[in-house]
Amino acid sequence: MAQQMANKIIVVFVLTMFFTPNPMFPKETPPLSTPTTGPTLTTRLEIHVSGGELATPVKKAEVFVKSEMSDEEFEETMKTNSQGNVIVLGVPRGRALIQVTAEGWNNYGRLHDLEQEIETITITLEREVEPTPTGP
Repeated sequence: MAQQMANKIIVVFVLTMFFTPNPMFPKETPPLSTPTTGPTLTTRLEIHVSGGELATPVKKAEVFVKSEMSDEEFEETMKTNSQGNVIVLGVPRGRALIQVTAEGWNNYGRLHDLEQEIETITITLEREVEPTPTGP
């Protein structure tokens, strides 16, 4: 009888060891996830630069785009192609500064609100005015 009681105690002890959490081997807890606001929405920005009264495409104009959103850091500088076009990918939506410089043309710089997945902006530059000579 004592042997049977000892066997039952051993069985209970072994089962308790297997099914009771062991502080030496704590269960892994998943890492706490930080709340996210979702992916940043971006815009494919298509810019067409032309100039003068005939709206001639301005090739090799330098186009600078900078996001003005405080939580997004984005700056890109590109040159227009022979049709006066440039495509800037991944611009964060919201307010962005667009500056255009080209030899022989007045500089352009304005803030634009980018709200769509694809935005097209047409910029018309004006010719630089040659200073008229003054003097005797």
